[in-house]
Amino acid sequence: EAHQQQDTPQPVKLERARVRRLCVAMYATACAAHLAALYGLAVYLDDSEHSVVPLVIMCIALVFDNLTVAVGALPAISDRFRLVLEYMGRIRFLVVMLAWPFLMTWHWDLACHCGVATAATASLVWHLGMFIVAFFILREVAFAVRGMPDIDNAPRQFGDCMPTNALIGGSFRADPDIFTTEGLVVFRPYPPRAGAFAPAGLAIISAAC
Repeated sequence: EAHQQQDTPQPVKLERARVRRLCVAMYATACAAHLAALYGLAVYLDDSEHSVVPLVIMCIALVFDNLTVAVGALPAISDRFRLVLEYMGRIRFLVVMLAWPFLMTWHWDLACHCGVATAATASLVWHLGMFIVAFFILREVAFAVRGMPDIDNAPRQFGDCMPTNALIGGSFRADPDIFTTEGLVVFRPYPPRAGAFAPAGLAIISAAC
């Protein structure tokens, strides 16, 4: 990456610097907007008729998500604290992945209060969402207990899929495409983890229903 930066023409460097500043402003604005939404939701935390706790969880996840990308757009930080950015990227993926099921349960809870869905359906979706959260937490626990299995030099065993797909463990790398086009240091799992985008997909499908 250092060799790539040395060979980059000066006009490209200037354009990348402008894109970086724009990205910092955009993601910082998004972070502030979600903080404002979080403050507004705090007023309704004691509402007994309809819980907004899932929305609070989702807002917290999105605040951290946008904050991580905004910090990765700052050259002074992204060049000196890459290890910190890597761990922020790990937590970012994990937190957002765990937050989506809560939003899915909120959709059906709202539908139940509006008379569109039954209480039994809302309860079923809630249990499904909690099962998804427990499953992804179990993957991280499996990595903490077993460590990363040596799947290259040994045959795969039952349960190896759990720690190998953990987000806290395994390899994370700065996305080269995002760095080349936008100059952002955004860490992503490499290789991609199985099922990482399933919670978001289920939440979107539940909203469409």
